[in-house]
Amino acid sequence: QAPDTVAVEFRVVDDSGAIGTRTVTIIVKEPPQDELTILSDGGGIPGKKGVLIPVFFFNRQTTFGLQFDLEVNPSIVRIDSFVKAPILSNFQVFSNLGDSLGLVRVLILSLGRDSIPAGTDTILFVAVSVDSLATPGQTLLGLKNGIESISRDPKIPSKSLKTNSGFFTVDRFGDVNLDLEVDVQDAVSLVSFLLGDFTLIGRQVDVADVNRDLSIDIGDLIGIINIILGRPIGTPPVGQREALATVELSIDSLEEASKVSILANILVPVAGAQIYLAYDPGQIAFQTPQKVQRTKDLILQYKDDKNGNLKLLLYSFSGAIISTGEGEILSLPVLVNQNLNEKLNLKLSKVVLADEKAVVIPTTPAEALVPKNFSLSQNYPNPFNSNTIIKFEITGSSGEPVLATLKVYNILGEKVKTLFEEAKYPGRYSVTWDGTNDRGEKIASGVYL
Repeated sequence: QAPDTVAVEFRVVDDSGAIGTRTVTIIVKEPPQDELTILSDGGGIPGKKGVLIPVFFFNRQTTFGLQFDLEVNPSIVRIDSFVKAPILSNFQVFSNLGDSLGLVRVLILSLGRDSIPAGTDTILFVAVSVDSLATPGQTLLGLKNGIESISRDPKIPSKSLKTNSGFFTVDRFGDVNLDLEVDVQDAVSLVSFLLGDFTLIGRQVDVADVNRDLSIDIGDLIGIINIILGRPIGTPPVGQREALATVELSIDSLEEASKVSILANILVPVAGAQIYLAYDPGQIAFQTPQKVQRTKDLILQYKDDKNGNLKLLLYSFSGAIISTGEGEILSLPVLVNQNLNEKLNLKLSKVVLADEKAVVIPTTPAEALVPKNFSLSQNYPNPFNSNTIIKFEITGSSGEPVLATLKVYNILGEKVKTLFEEAKYPGRYSVTWDGTNDRGEKIASGVYL
């Protein structure tokens, strides 16, 4: 009976009747046990359903059946079902699931003559649901009373299994790297994801949705920052809301060196902006994006794959915001192909704005439609000191470029400045005037048309 230590005396008698003895100690060792292990890499956010936890089996000989008990804290996780791994395709799984709130006995056997060959493999998945009120942290998944059948011979008793319990992690929203803490590393990780440097998998996708709007974007980055700094996170609105912001592109010219401006008209303060542009790399090449006065206190990070995709992020750890109102938020210097003789292929492919509580702000569609009517908008700011922006729309029934001219006059009707005179494709444009005349001289204060 192992394990045990036994003192044994050996005695020998020879032909003459002489006796010799020898005392020895025999150590009866317990034979190596097969092992059943529940892995500890499972986890999920509160309210998550259908989380699969693998049960791992290491057996040194052929096995014909298994039995074990699994104990959980039912106030944290609930066992829903058991899913067979491929190695058990010809086996049946029985249990008393539902008889006891936190303890389940599992029986695995084949109704035919199948067996589990010696080796190491996942044999089963435990499907669990996480309680919606569960506190983030680890809870024990108790594996015990493991038994295996190693022979079909009824004279051979069952053999005990070594069982290794595991842990299940109730994940914390914002813990992108799954280290049980929400800190600057999680913010850095999400920035890398938003810029396309890394992907999120499995549990990371769930924990990254900090504002719980079923999308991973700049709002969740602001949410992680708020968690780190102890600031509140708002709840996503229910139903359709009116747009609180518009974002559009403005191109000053199509000369060899030019600038693309990103303009935003917002009705509430913006704590973070995620702006993706799609362009034709054969037409233009972006230089280093620049912040402007309105965004000077925010962090700007970007990634240009040089193949037609530019991703831009604006956010802050200090509470800085993009103020309400209308105007430029980013300046994007570009080099334009000198031989460009076709419509510029440049558009906003994605725009997401988030407020100070990490709630995504409803924004008008990023891609501007071709205007139906010609219009010249009021310049802004007005009055101005250093410069002002003049926006206009050009329409054309054929979609071909039309000759457009924009000039500034004084109140006497005298031309002061020709801002441009060239062919423009139908679309929305804006031009910045710096208050100079055609000779580059600053003009006097006054009223100009």
